[in-house]
Amino acid sequence: VTYNPETGVGFVSKGDVQLAFGWNNAALQKNAGGVTFTYNVTESYSVECEWETVTGGPKSKTVYHEITVPKHVNITSAIAADARMRNQITGFNLTDLQGKPLGDLISGPDTDWSLIENARALTQQKQSFTVDLLAYRKDKTPIWLSIYNTVVLDDDGKVETEVEIILDITEKIKAQEELQVLSLVASKSNTGVTIANEKGEITWVNKALEELTGYSLTELKGKMLGDVLSTTETNKEIIFEARNKAFNKQGSTIEVLALKKDGTPIWLSAANTPIINTNGQLERQVELIVDITQRKQVEKEMVEAREQAIQLSEAKEMFLSVMSHEIRTPLNAVIGMTHLLLENEPKPSQVDDLNILKFSGENLLNIINDILDFTKIETGNLQLESIPFDLHTLCVDIINSLQINANKRGNTLNLIYDDRIPAQLLGDKTRLYQILMNLLGNAIKFTDNGKVDLLV
Repeated sequence: VTYNPETGVGFVSKGDVQLAFGWNNAALQKNAGGVTFTYNVTESYSVECEWETVTGGPKSKTVYHEITVPKHVNITSAIAADARMRNQITGFNLTDLQGKPLGDLISGPDTDWSLIENARALTQQKQSFTVDLLAYRKDKTPIWLSIYNTVVLDDDGKVETEVEIILDITEKIKAQEELQVLSLVASKSNTGVTIANEKGEITWVNKALEELTGYSLTELKGKMLGDVLSTTETNKEIIFEARNKAFNKQGSTIEVLALKKDGTPIWLSAANTPIINTNGQLERQVELIVDITQRKQVEKEMVEAREQAIQLSEAKEMFLSVMSHEIRTPLNAVIGMTHLLLENEPKPSQVDDLNILKFSGENLLNIINDILDFTKIETGNLQLESIPFDLHTLCVDIINSLQINANKRGNTLNLIYDDRIPAQLLGDKTRLYQILMNLLGNAIKFTDNGKVDLLV
């Protein structure tokens, strides 16, 4: 037999099972000696310990470890001796209780009368009983009582007296209800939950965590989750960093590659919250574990797709660069030959044709540059120029180059130019040419037997 003076609870071993018990002594003044009441509180104590483990809070203030547990003994002297203690729980004094059934006094609107009637029936059958009952104090406030009743028989086998121990278990019932709610929330959650001591050693996990990792509470208890789930590819540095933060009373959220019990790799997000007691010391650690494997897979695929897109863009840019060079070489020869023909004093009837050929060749060269510009736009490398150019000459050349297309559709193409515009402007001649060619080209394309004017 062992005894814990802090809790007032004793322990006795029964085979491989350890039982918790409480006891009280009552002196019987009518007869010599006394009565020792011993009652099994193993279940209550287990609930209290579980509550302390799950919540990190202290055990509820049940009375099984208090030295002043009231006794209701149907012997006049014993009743008188215990009246003060009984009054602390129920509010009824000795005068209120004498000659009256206790059940009638402490019952109320929500009291389960079937429990009281069953207890009285057991007493008539000379049987002891234990009952937990929702009762009411004298001031009508509800209170949960645990009543331990023992019948004392005389030499003839008749009930001579009854000895009762009444415990206030209100706090214990509240703790049980809160524990049930907390356990229900944790058990129904798809998020894994672990509770560890101040060292990070697991004391409790919910069902979701067991299903997530494949490990049971028995296998995880007393161990650090990071040590159990780590693999050779796990980034242990961030795990150690998170532990140091917890020891310094700081929360953390990390993402790590772990290994399930069956060897399956899994990505986990672990959010750790340290629980600090009233003395400012680290008492518990609560951790929420979420499976982020699917999200990590999507992120990996996005990175791979981006890398492939970059490689494809680079290959396309290289191809266009090579092809544009191959096309420029013969095109420059055509443009150069046109210049030579214009310098050799061609016939008047050939001058206009050569000018159109020269302008068209230059335009084709610009189109090739447009393709390269498109690639530059995709890569964000396009830069606008600011160089002197003759806007009127540019517009005339554009009109001349598009005149044949306009005539084919029965359109007249005109340039209306404001002479007040300076002869030389600063800007990007190539980009302006691209814009005007596109606008006029579309206007001609969607106009039949009409007129297209370029107004500058």
